[in-house]
Amino acid sequence: MVKEFTQTLARVLGKNPQNTHIVIQEIEREDWGHAGTLVADRPAQPSGKA
Repeated sequence: MVKEFTQTLARVLGKNPQNTHIVIQEIEREDWGHAGTLVADRPAQPSGKA
């Protein structure tokens, strides 16, 4: 994933891969909100659906 993001940034935006930093941070459902509600308060989606 990091390799793909870096390559995409270089290709699309002309970014230097040596100056590209990718940070992956997982967010708990309790700490994520969308459309005015916490994701944790919504029913879980079946696997494969977003």
